[in-house]
Amino acid sequence: MNFELIRIAVALLGTGAAAYQDAKTSFIDDKLTLSMIGLGTLFNVLMFDWDFALYSIGITAIIFGIGYILYRTGQLGGGDVLLFCGLQALLPYYPAEGMAQLFSTAGLAAQQEIVFFEPILPFFVSIYLACSFLGMAISGYIYAWKLYKKTGFRKLHPNYLMGGATLAAALFIIYWLNFVFEIAPQKTAFISLLLAPAVFLVIFKKDVSEKVALRWIPRKEFEDEDIISAELLPAKIVEKYKIERVLTTEQRKILEKVEREEGIHKFPVQKDLPRFGPYILAGLVLCLLVPDLLSLLFY
Repeated sequence: MNFELIRIAVALLGTGAAAYQDAKTSFIDDKLTLSMIGLGTLFNVLMFDWDFALYSIGITAIIFGIGYILYRTGQLGGGDVLLFCGLQALLPYYPAEGMAQLFSTAGLAAQQEIVFFEPILPFFVSIYLACSFLGMAISGYIYAWKLYKKTGFRKLHPNYLMGGATLAAALFIIYWLNFVFEIAPQKTAFISLLLAPAVFLVIFKKDVSEKVALRWIPRKEFEDEDIISAELLPAKIVEKYKIERVLTTEQRKILEKVEREEGIHKFPVQKDLPRFGPYILAGLVLCLLVPDLLSLLFY
């Protein structure tokens, strides 16, 4: 028994609740994500296929390990990492039979051939790629608008070297996809719209960080997992107190000590950062409806 319908329901409800929490508060409750991990692991064990159970648990552990590194370096929120682990535990493979039942119940028999299409990538990878591209593209356009409102695109500090390299890579990807897959013009335009924000964010990373996302705030306004722009503090103080990027309980105590001993009452924090939870929900829904978005795009 593989519990596919229950897996799908728990994944959607849990990710939906996490997306709502993240959008409202920038925080995802660990009780929610740990419950998803626990239920997914239980379902995998109850299949009584120990090779599969160990495989699924191992992949979840790898995701947690990589995610923890990204969390400690300020690239991904801790709640997002645990949510990804929960999705891997609940949906270690594409739930084809469960989705087929849902499509049939909804009277969407035409979708059956899509449901049973064999994905090229593991299901979690498809979800991660989908939500990452959505997050990058939408956030890039939002940041471009905010930067324009703040500066009118004047007195900026573009990084032409890295931006040029990213643009060249994007153009090569588009050319290669057309050469290998001969994709339709409308798909080429869609891919370009996804890649354009990445080029923009690389070129204007410094301006977005300092003119849009950055706030100098007192300690009382800190929130868990805020990202500290330590490079804007005096280097000697950063080195002396071992200030890191992610605001943990330990870092709160360190910054309290810095305030007391160094007289610094406001700290640079990246407050206007994307809330990734809603993008994870969107990626999950898209990948459930179309299990291999890359194949749909390229073929």
